Amino acid sequence: MSNSDGHIIDLIRHGETTAGKHRLIGRTDVPLSERGWQQLSATVEALPAVSQPLTVWTSPLQRCAKFARSFARQRQAALILEDDFREMDFGDWEMTDMRDAGRDESFQRFFQAPQDCTPPAGESFDAFYQRVARGWQRLTQQTQAGHSMVFTHGGVIRVLCCLLLSLPSSSTSRVLLSHAGHMRVRVRDGQAKLLSLNACPCAV
Repeated sequence: MSNSDGHIIDLIRHGETTAGKHRLIGRTDVPLSERGWQQLSATVEALPAVSQPLTVWTSPLQRCAKFARSFARQRQAALILEDDFREMDFGDWEMTDMRDAGRDESFQRFFQAPQDCTPPAGESFDAFYQRVARGWQRLTQQTQAGHSMVFTHGGVIRVLCCLLLSLPSSSTSRVLLSHAGHMRVRVRDGQAKLLSLNACPCAV
């Protein structure tokens, strides 16, 4: 891809963590597992090439930031930590085993209609949505051309997918995104277009 393609933005979910695949992890700062690091490596290697200057953005949580720092150093790219790209704070539900969550009616309501149910002692979905939108605006205003790679979280990417496609917030749970899953967006003349979702074979 060339400069005429505008600003290419690759958003990548972190890989698996040491907490395993089934835990609900938001603000909790757990590291990547060895498998999670391998998943991210496989995804970035599989991305279609972009022949433009690279900037790396990342959530400050270590399951994103450690790999992002290593990747930016390898590619000699600028690194920007964006606090608004943190995962949602799930409050008292942090680290819940998702396999057991079906017994909690409020937990089920949250995933069916997150805008109508706030996790106990957690962040409201509206606050999360507005925070992610604010981070996206900052990214697209600060970097209006070239190539950006964003290492972030499943919730953040799902919100952005719905935001860019003008889908209702209740649609976030319908966006499937595996660990190290990927979404590519092009921003040109102020207009964002979704180019691909889950196009990279990230599973290892």
